[in-house]
Amino acid sequence: MESSLFSDWKTLIPFLVRVVVGVTFVIAGLLKMVDLRSFVDSVEAFEIIPQGFAPGFSVLIISLEISFGLLFAVGFFTRLSSYALSGLLLIFIFAMVIEIARGNSSLCGCFGPVFRESIGSGAVVRDSLLMAGLVWSSTEREKIWSVDRMMRGSAE
Repeated sequence: MESSLFSDWKTLIPFLVRVVVGVTFVIAGLLKMVDLRSFVDSVEAFEIIPQGFAPGFSVLIISLEISFGLLFAVGFFTRLSSYALSGLLLIFIFAMVIEIARGNSSLCGCFGPVFRESIGSGAVVRDSLLMAGLVWSSTEREKIWSVDRMMRGSAE
């Protein structure tokens, strides 16, 4: 028989992971907004999309990070927000792998101008861990302290 403490930790850990991952995206989006021009420059430096699209694409990325990060953190439309954020992470990882293959180690722009980080395996690993957290915490059946759970009642 499972102890009460183990049961509590079993539901608390997915909640903490969900909040940390969601808030990470919100913070990343907000930090990019601090100096939007710098983030647009980072997007242009990847040379993956046409430069004329970089400003709009940058605003879209920021908007998606903040909105879906917030939804994921509070557990509202958890699976949808997990899929959206996983899609963003796949784009980020893909772009960084291309830059690594090209031998470029410019700034990734991941957290805006506040945390200046170069493209490298560390950023790829971090994004992969964020994706693992997204997938794992969104598939946990018992979404403690989530809007999804409140809307469905105590049983999911």
